[in-house]
Order: sequence, then C-alpha cells, then structure tokens
Amino acid sequence: MEPVLSTELWEKIIGHCTEKGDEGVFTPQRTLATCLRVCKTWYLLASPYLYASPVVQHISNFLSGADKPISEHLSGILTHSTSSSQELYLQVLQEGNTKLPLLHQVQNLKFYALDLPENRENFDFMKISMDTIDKSGIISNMLHNLTPFTCLTPRLENIQVNSHLFPFGLDEKSMTDLVSKNCSNLSTNFFTVLKPKYWCEYDSPPNVRLSESPKDLSRTLTMIENGYIPKISEFHTSLTEDEPPTIHWGTTNRVSIREKMDVRKYMFPRVEGFEDPKSELEPRPKAQHQDDIVETGSQPESDSEDSGCLAANSADPEQNQFNNNHNNGEWPVEAVGDMDLDCWVDAICEIIQNSRLRLTGKPNLNHVETIDSKTKLHVYGIEKFLTIAPGYAGGPSYIDETTTIIPKIKPEDVDLSSFRGIKECNFTSEQLELRKSIHQSSFKKMESTIREKLKINSSGNWIKTNRKAPEIKLFLAIEHPGCMSCGQGKNDIWKLDCRPRPPAREDDSDWTDEYDEDDDDDFDSDDYPDVDDLIEYDDDDIYDMDDDDDGFLDEDDDM
Repeated sequence: MEPVLSTELWEKIIGHCTEKGDEGVFTPQRTLATCLRVCKTWYLLASPYLYASPVVQHISNFLSGADKPISEHLSGILTHSTSSSQELYLQVLQEGNTKLPLLHQVQNLKFYALDLPENRENFDFMKISMDTIDKSGIISNMLHNLTPFTCLTPRLENIQVNSHLFPFGLDEKSMTDLVSKNCSNLSTNFFTVLKPKYWCEYDSPPNVRLSESPKDLSRTLTMIENGYIPKISEFHTSLTEDEPPTIHWGTTNRVSIREKMDVRKYMFPRVEGFEDPKSELEPRPKAQHQDDIVETGSQPESDSEDSGCLAANSADPEQNQFNNNHNNGEWPVEAVGDMDLDCWVDAICEIIQNSRLRLTGKPNLNHVETIDSKTKLHVYGIEKFLTIAPGYAGGPSYIDETTTIIPKIKPEDVDLSSFRGIKECNFTSEQLELRKSIHQSSFKKMESTIREKLKINSSGNWIKTNRKAPEIKLFLAIEHPGCMSCGQGKNDIWKLDCRPRPPAREDDSDWTDEYDEDDDDDFDSDDYPDVDDLIEYDDDDIYDMDDDDDGFLDEDDDM
C-alpha cells in the first residue's frame, strides 16, 4: 500500500512551490497554478500562497467569474469575514463559484503591465490598447452589476499600480501608462468591490475626471463615509517627464517626487575615497591632484573645523548678516529662482484642477464641502529640483553621475546605499540644516502662490463660496513617512533598480526617453544585450487556469 501524506505535510510542500523572480517584474507562478487544479483539497491548500499577494497582468482573468451567483447567506459571510473555514469555501465551490474563495485570500494586490513580445515587429500597441479597453468595459459592467458595496476581498490591505522600476524605452512606458489609465477608469469599481485601505501608483499619467451628477456626488460621499475610498493614496512620480497625476478626491493623497538617480545605481555619482558608489567598500587614498576632482560648488577641505559650513561666507557682509540672523527660516525670495518655483506651482495647481470634482446639474453644496474638506494633497521632494542661488548657504548643488563628490563628513558616516546618502555627504551637517531652512521657506512662498492661483483664501476656504477647500502642503523628501502600500520613499530612501545600464545609442541620446526608426538596429549588436535580455518576461498569465476557457474554474475543470 502506497504511503499517504497528511494534509498538513502537503501544505508545507506546496508552501515551497512559490517561484522567485526579480523584484518589480512579473513572475508566473505555474507550479502553484497547477497545484490549484489537481483537486479540491489542493485547491484549498494552494490558494493562500497563490493569491495572498498576486501580481496581475490581466485584470479580466483575475476577476472573471466573481459574479457567478451564490446563496445570500454565503455571500454575506464572505463579504464581512476576514477569516473563513475551508468548509465554507467548499460550500461556495459546490454552488459553482470557484473565484470567490481565491479572492478571499488577497491581502496585497499589484497590477503590472503586459510583457513586450520578443519580436518588436509584432508589437501592436493600438491593438493591445483596444483589447484592454474592451475587456475593461466587460469587467466594469460585471462589477457594477454586483450587489452594491459587496466586498470581494475583505482582507485586502493595498493595491499597487505598476512596478517601482522605471521603464526602459517608450514601448514599455506606453504599456505602463495603459495599466495606469485602465486602473484609473476602474478605480471606482475597485473601491466599492475590492475596498483597498491604501492605494499606490508609479508614474501614472493624468486622467480626465468624469463629470458627476448630484446622484454620483451622493454615491461618492457614501463611499467616503463608509470607508470605500482608500485612507491614503500614494503617487510616486518624477513629474519632470510625466504630466501631474490625477489624485483621489475625498481622501489624503501623498505625491512623492523621485528621480531616476534615486533608483538606478549606475547613475550614482562617484564619491572621493571610495572605489565604487554602487557598493560600500573600504576608503581608498585621496586623489593627489585636486584639479582631477570635479567639484559641485562645495568648499574644499581645510584644517579649520568650520570650513565649508557656510557657502555664503565669501558673500557680501549684508548677506552674511542675513544668513546669521534670518527670521525663523524666512529666507529672501532670491535664494531660489522664480522660474523653479513657478514651474512647480503650475504643476501642483494642475493636479488640483485635473482631479477636482466636475459637477453637473444642481449639486448639494454641503456634500461638495464635505468631500473637499476631506481632500488633502501632500507633496514631498520638490526641493530636489530647486536650485539654491550662488552666495547662499549650501548652494549650488547640482549632482549627476559625472560628478565626483568630496565628502564633508567622516568616511564611516558616508551612506553609499542610496542617492540621498551620497548627496548629503557633499555637505556638512550645518550646510544641510541651512539648505533645509531655505527649502522650507521656499515652500511657504509656493503654498501661498498656489492658494492665490486656485482662489483659496488664507483660512483655507474657496473665495467664491467661502466653503472649505482641500488642504495643500509641501514637505521635504526626508519627511516622507513611507508608502503605506509598497513601503518605499521613507526618508527619501527608494528601492534600487539593480539592472545593468542599457546599451548606449549611436546618436548618444538618452535612449530611455527618445525613440527613432533605427532603435532596433541599436539593440541588435552582438556586443550588447538586448532590452529583453535585461528583463525576461513570460506571456502566460497565472490566472488563466480553466480547462474549458470559460473564464473561471468550475465543476467541468479537473480539480
């Protein structure tokens, strides 16, 4: 007689079947998907591992079948319970719905872009886009027809849209934009049916907010009051390349600004005294010729303990007096150029204008005020793109990968693991505090200008109606508490993209942003890896598991 393993042992075995892949890219879980189809026992054992934190490329496959009707009693238990027994799941399976027990396991959900084909000649973005729109319409209708405010994923904590990796090339950028727009169009359905506590997007393009009737407005208010809008929505964006994102009205929104250099290790500048900024190594002897060092406006080292602390020490006496006696961090407007400030003021105003409720008919103004008053926009990291004028403390400060930084702190205190750490070692602690003061002073001016442009008075009310307006505040990147969904951005620390630098283009342009007809030739050299060699994807979707291709597992499928 063949030995029979217990359910507990099978559970431990299946728990080791998760397939590991590079972080930030889609990794098919074929082994777990196969286990799910063996029998009902394995279905129940494999589902927590496969669906606890799924990475989804095909939203239609992921949700298809969730609307198959079950008894009101079972539906009520699943909707309101965060822990259900296997006996309950078996009852749901017996009633013909094989998707709800799977969705009940979801705790963290990620939506990633579809993979690019190996042969780019077959890449038809328009066809993919139209197919995505068609399937989104089907899913939207399916979710809309569910019982109002039926939660399919009561355990869900957060939803993340797109990977933290910056796309390589415009084709990949087009695919990630498609995911963002698709999720944005479905966001209301996601909020009412999936009910995420937190929301996170990477480099999302703007999306036009649809007009809302008084009935729509009342529904939005009901969603807010009953917790169907995420508590916090995070938007991680470069803003220098993308237009401002569309935020969620009626909740707290955090927009964090990140640069490519924050995540791409090969773009880190060199730090004098260390062999390689990409890894923490022992300090090496300093260069003998200071002329060989490319400086960034910081002062050379000196025997004086205070040397280099104030870049403004060589400025005129009036300026020095102001540096030493500035009024509670209020620096003159000349400390940061108006062009820098105006650019970011316009971007933030655009975020508000694109996201604000577009009302039709005769809306209830009390409802509008309630929703506006719950809307908060907190922006982190604008100072990364503000240039402090020469003659002021700690400026100028432009740094790129061609820069060699002479540390102003002890070698053991230099943090080479993040771009923020490398930038900070270019200044003394005194300089950093003065730079912080200048930036915060600039933020106060920007906040005032933003309110003026949006016609919000100093009390935080719309001038036209004297009703409460959204809260708009600017913060330093180091003040970011960390994304509640992906955990990134805390104190301006970002997860690094450890992929190698892509092959250089023959025209010496930044090929990650530009595209021309000879792109294919640029990547076909035998001396360099192809883009698809850097990131290997698989076209198979782990959720298309049914034998009869009806969109969901059922009694006809082998289980």
